[in-house]
Amino acid sequence: MNLIIRKAAFSDAADMANIHMRSWEAAYEGIIPAQTIAEKNAGRPAMWEKTLSGEHNDYIALSGGTAVGLMGIHPSHDADGPDIGELGAIYLHPDFFGKGYGREMVGFAIKTLIQQGFSAVTLWVLEDNLRARRFYKKCGFAFDGTQKDMVIGKPLIAIRYRKEI
Repeated sequence: MNLIIRKAAFSDAADMANIHMRSWEAAYEGIIPAQTIAEKNAGRPAMWEKTLSGEHNDYIALSGGTAVGLMGIHPSHDADGPDIGELGAIYLHPDFFGKGYGREMVGFAIKTLIQQGFSAVTLWVLEDNLRARRFYKKCGFAFDGTQKDMVIGKPLIAIRYRKEI
């Protein structure tokens, strides 16, 4: 596997938007209403242009020059302590699901957070997103008992996974 992960540049905005949209369509089908996914996806190109035009912690994963995934790596937004990093987003284009790219991306995120001095990493996942939950468990994450209510087209529950690093 020839995967290159680097900080995203403004010129990556269209690829980032495409990955984000296709991933949401595949991952959240049957979890988030289709109309809500379509509405959110309509704003992705502008969102990524705005995000990548300023300071950010977003990365793009490329295989053979093709953009396959994206992720956000940053200090935790939760009030658990300054030594916790967060995998704020990880999305893979569905054409690349199940091929090891996601695991390599998580490994990169963990390595990056260790280099930044963090001792643990957390991430949030929708409780109903069983495929993602299985993936995170395979990567050594476990539900830490923390959850929050969200509304994304309908009421949903997000649960937090954690891994000591």
